Amino acid sequence: MKALVLISAGRLDYREAPEPRMRPDEVLIRVKACAIGEEDVAALDGRSALRVPPLIMGHEASGVVEKVGGQVRGWQPGDRVAFESLVYPLEDRQARAGLYHLADEKKRVGASCKAYRLDGAMAERIALPGYLLHRIPDSVSFDQAALAEPAAHAAHAVRLTPPNLNDAVAVIGCGVTGLLLVQLLSLAGAGPVIAVDQHEERRNFALDSGADEAFSDDAAVSERIRQRTAGHGVSIVFDTLGRADTLQTAIDCLDANGVVNVVGFSNTAVPTPLQQMVERQLRLQGSCGVCGEFPAVLDMIARRILDVDSLQSIKAPLSEGALWFDKLARNEEKLLKVILHP
Repeated sequence: MKALVLISAGRLDYREAPEPRMRPDEVLIRVKACAIGEEDVAALDGRSALRVPPLIMGHEASGVVEKVGGQVRGWQPGDRVAFESLVYPLEDRQARAGLYHLADEKKRVGASCKAYRLDGAMAERIALPGYLLHRIPDSVSFDQAALAEPAAHAAHAVRLTPPNLNDAVAVIGCGVTGLLLVQLLSLAGAGPVIAVDQHEERRNFALDSGADEAFSDDAAVSERIRQRTAGHGVSIVFDTLGRADTLQTAIDCLDANGVVNVVGFSNTAVPTPLQQMVERQLRLQGSCGVCGEFPAVLDMIARRILDVDSLQSIKAPLSEGALWFDKLARNEEKLLKVILHP
């Protein structure tokens, strides 16, 4: 089969790759659409410990069932499916407690490290455990379904720290996750929803996605947020960047008893201003992956409540994947999501 393979730092090659070896508990899927994830782009520089070449990346995808393993029930060839990207033992203690995203021995699709290698969906076919699959509603396209994973990631963060009606909230970083958070927070009844990003085009995207305000990420942003909220600050900040400066901004614009939900993170050390957190009774919450949100976001996409079409900047053949990875890495053409078609 053909696949887009990360063969070394900064180098992707569209080439022949071995067919997936399917186990009895797995389903063979012909991939119809695979989005380039932010983690995939970040791995191009060779510093990612979870994407060691050679590797087929890609974990935001959808497709059609081609073959079903003998131990799998509920699926048959021809079913249209989206799938989660975390493989875990069903007997894991966290999985048995309903927290499968925190399983002790989990593997990420499209990742490789010292412990394992699990090729991803930037290929014509992929084999995955049947329990990862979700049926795509008839009215949802493969391209839309490929964005169920980032939508579920954002939905999981909102579930962890849900706003009360009319709570002021802020989202720092208006990439795809941030824009989905803006939509979901607006749907949840938060207000005002304030977006923060250093790039004007991303701030405009946020306003189009339902943000009430969009501010530049500069030294005065926390003061502008306080002015917009009668001097109080916001109840919740969703930080999609996870840097030292963004964490400080988040804490500076929080109301007392507020919470920072860290949805993304950088590879640098982040000092924590403990004195501010203690004196104002602030909380720091991490949000990890997805845990049960896929059916809801697929239904919301089907009912046109959640807009993922506006996030799709380019649709291209998988053979052109290296070109679009490079453009995303260079932040060219104001791109959000690039959808690749094998």
